[in-house]
Amino acid sequence: MSNSAWPFAITRNQTLDYRTLLAPRPLVDNGRVGVLIRGVDADGDHPWRITWRQVEDPKIGNLWLVFRSVVATESLIGGGDGQPLRDRSGRRIYLIEGLMVADRNPNREDAESHLHRVHELAGEAYRQFWESTDIRYPATPSDPLHLAQPTTGPWPTLPSSSRKRAVLVGLTLLLVVVGISIAILRGQR
Repeated sequence: MSNSAWPFAITRNQTLDYRTLLAPRPLVDNGRVGVLIRGVDADGDHPWRITWRQVEDPKIGNLWLVFRSVVATESLIGGGDGQPLRDRSGRRIYLIEGLMVADRNPNREDAESHLHRVHELAGEAYRQFWESTDIRYPATPSDPLHLAQPTTGPWPTLPSSSRKRAVLVGLTLLLVVVGISIAILRGQR
């Protein structure tokens, strides 16, 4: 599981509000698909750039979600001119597409390269969902994509020896500040 990322997709159609169309198989198997909609906060303003968010679930554990939202266009349902899809109220429809990674924080390069594949999978699921009016529309289970390299996070991590050195310097500075504060307080008496 350490180098695997499961695709997911969340969107709405002409009549139904946000639904999870594509969900990681472990979430489907455990009845925990709802964690995705809560984790991405689907009702927020769109579109979104790539976003990283850690989600804690009592039954599944800690997960990292890497996702973005894009305008859903007619090309998703086989239309030709690429106009934005709209719901029955005339609002633009957005497709939230992402990856779930258990206990890891994917780096930018891995996330972006895999999101292109997620977009293809989401498009396949969306074509089936577009005409649905079933409020219990089931999520399609997704299988993992294997990351090319172990994920290390979007922010650089210090090597172990540098981390130790940084902690020691920080503790030393803290002791100096505490010592100066004590000296000042004693001098005021």
